[in-house]
Amino acid sequence: MGFLEKVIESLIGEDALPKNFRLTVVGKSGFFIEPVKAVKSFSSEKIEVELKKGEVEFVGKNLFIKKYIDKDLFVSGEILSFTVKND
Repeated sequence: MGFLEKVIESLIGEDALPKNFRLTVVGKSGFFIEPVKAVKSFSSEKIEVELKKGEVEFVGKNLFIKKYIDKDLFVSGEILSFTVKND
């Protein structure tokens, strides 16, 4: 478990950590999410992503999908919040 995961676990508890996807922040305004089953909806303010188990919803400004290939999704823009919905 990495440093960031340990910090999150200490703040919100181990059971709250999503274990079925990886989110990697790139710079100030981009991130990779993997593995993605499907993009449910997207706009410049909100992107909903379906995972193998659950969903992730990102809310922000100027969001756009730069790359979606082989279950990897790269999104750019300013992320204001995200919500994980586990099955």
